[in-house]
Amino acid sequence: MLPDSSLLDSVGAPDALVSVDAQGAVIGVNAATARLLGWRADELVGDSFFARLQPRDGDGFSIEGWPRSVELDIVRSIPQVEVDLMHAGGRMVKCALTV
Repeated sequence: MLPDSSLLDSVGAPDALVSVDAQGAVIGVNAATARLLGWRADELVGDSFFARLQPRDGDGFSIEGWPRSVELDIVRSIPQVEVDLMHAGGRMVKCALTV
């Protein structure tokens, strides 16, 4: 079963959670995502994470893909990167992204 917004909300995490499939399509978000980024679940689910949220690195360059740690035999830590994501109001919001 793919994660959906109600499942992600049931986790009760205070952090914004965005679930994205292998093709980069958003398949679920929690309520904290709306509070942080201003997007409702129905505005994000089914849309491209990269097209809608336009992730940028600290230098303002577009992030085109995910860290490929999932392809490693042994993962000793989950990488976290600081990115800017597009708020529904048109401004960028600094976020910590963990894949």
